[in-house]
Amino acid sequence: MTRDRATWLLYLHMAAFGYFLYCFGPSVTLLGDDLGVSNAVAALHSTAYAAAGVLIALLGDRPMRRFGRGRTLWAGCALLSAGVLAYCAAGTPAVSLSAALLCGFGAFLVVNVAGTALADHHGPIAGPSALNEANGLAAGVGMAAPLLIGVMDSSGPGWRWAMVVVPLLFGTLAVSLGRTRIPDLVTSGASSAGAPVTTPGPSISSGSPGSSNSPDSSGPPTAPEAASTETPASTPGSSDSSTSPAPFSAPTLPSSASAPPSAHASPVSPALPVSPTSPTSPTSPTSPSSGSLPAAYWWAWLLTVCSVGVEFSLSLWASTLLRDRTGMSEGAAATAMTAVVAGLCLGRLAGGRLALRIPLDRLYGSAVAVNLVGFALFWSATVPWLAYLGLFVSGLGMSVQFPLATAAAIRAADGRADLAVSRLAVATTLAAGGAPFLLGLATDLMPVRTAFLLLPILLLASLPILHKSTRPKPPSRP
Repeated sequence: MTRDRATWLLYLHMAAFGYFLYCFGPSVTLLGDDLGVSNAVAALHSTAYAAAGVLIALLGDRPMRRFGRGRTLWAGCALLSAGVLAYCAAGTPAVSLSAALLCGFGAFLVVNVAGTALADHHGPIAGPSALNEANGLAAGVGMAAPLLIGVMDSSGPGWRWAMVVVPLLFGTLAVSLGRTRIPDLVTSGASSAGAPVTTPGPSISSGSPGSSNSPDSSGPPTAPEAASTETPASTPGSSDSSTSPAPFSAPTLPSSASAPPSAHASPVSPALPVSPTSPTSPTSPTSPSSGSLPAAYWWAWLLTVCSVGVEFSLSLWASTLLRDRTGMSEGAAATAMTAVVAGLCLGRLAGGRLALRIPLDRLYGSAVAVNLVGFALFWSATVPWLAYLGLFVSGLGMSVQFPLATAAAIRAADGRADLAVSRLAVATTLAAGGAPFLLGLATDLMPVRTAFLLLPILLLASLPILHKSTRPKPPSRP
């Protein structure tokens, strides 16, 4: 795989997004304390962020077709940077919630465009490898974010200065690599060597924020943009599909349905393989983006809700339980997310290989068991080291749950991969915006430790749901 300037530019955009994503989680509780609001109100920042994913999903690929990927990518950077600055300067919940919504708009644009451009630029053979490398870089950078927030908050300058790094990162990219040209719409038949294949219609749009290049408006492109899935926020691809709005990337979709991670989906996950179910062929009477989905798919849809709900709830509120049980300061407790991200990263690096050897239902059940062990350690801990160990083990367990739930949904969709992914956007948005809010509300009404029992309830509920989603269909009667 050839890594040219465009590849590195997109890698670095994903890395900057990863840093923001893992700053945002720990910052919610710190901001709530600064504003003097309840945990339920603080959790609405995650809801606002997720809501932006829905709106971006409704836009589909229209921004990329209208303005080109380069301009859309830099517009996302500008929106995210402006949102972060407004978020850090906010003195009232109205301002901070509006800023979180703006951050969501920018973040989803950045990760969607960068992921889709990487997949198209390197073609169907090298594309998944490029996405995995981008995920790994984002994970490495993201692990530093909670640590920096904790250090800044404990040492005096304040946690907001750790978030100001986000616009500085994008500004540095604009100055150093802003004129790098980003491949625009491509045909699905990208070369196996990884070279981009462009259509006769659209031109190559410059990555420079001030570039005048844009897709040729003389006619439509010969092929739609690749549909995108994730992270962990929804990813627009074709006008019929989008993805999840939360911080974890989805598995590799079959054939041309292969897609980048979403903003929801944490950029830490390498793609997990899906069972060898190919999408509907051109001659099939069933369109992959139309028709009804079978019952097994909707059970997998609920499985996705459980997995994303646990991930986001732990990401946002782990520091609150840590402070309550161990007496750690706000800044020190904010570093807890680093242990979770480390577990997620390590688990997803190994998860791809495990998924090739272990059936999906057994691997998901094992992951739930590991997650429950980690939660038990964290929930019962009264000393920081044991709590951090529990969070790391929970991260290991969580690492494959969302990718496997997505794989189960796509496998159960009877070849309607695009439709399946677009419906999953609703699941991930509900979970990413709703579960942290419910947990925050519960912590306002009962002891924090009791409220956290919501997480093992979701994990245990996912097991019978998993059985329903992976149960073989009964043979049809003649």
